[in-house]
Amino acid sequence: MMQSLQWIRSNMPLTRGALSSLSDLSGIRLAASIHFEPKLLVLLEGLREKNAEVYTVPCNPDTVKESFVAGARGMKCNVNGVGCRTAVEEALEGALLWGPTHTLEM
Repeated sequence: MMQSLQWIRSNMPLTRGALSSLSDLSGIRLAASIHFEPKLLVLLEGLREKNAEVYTVPCNPDTVKESFVAGARGMKCNVNGVGCRTAVEEALEGALLWGPTHTLEM
């Protein structure tokens, strides 16, 4: 798993470049409804490195990758909805109650 994440990190130069051009994101609270895939960890890690707080919810409970969950340490990552649409809706409500300043759906 770790080797796979290292490969992903080293092969996404455009994402890393875009992230490096961002200023400090302190105070940004991003609630993201996304596909839980390892390649999105590069984006989320970069946002956290810029001091954004990130809360993730799966947009499709059937596509959650275990390697994403394992790599998302330190992020608010609600995977209670895995395999259950009602639980995903509850997770989305939880993300909104968290008080995000920004939202993202991918």
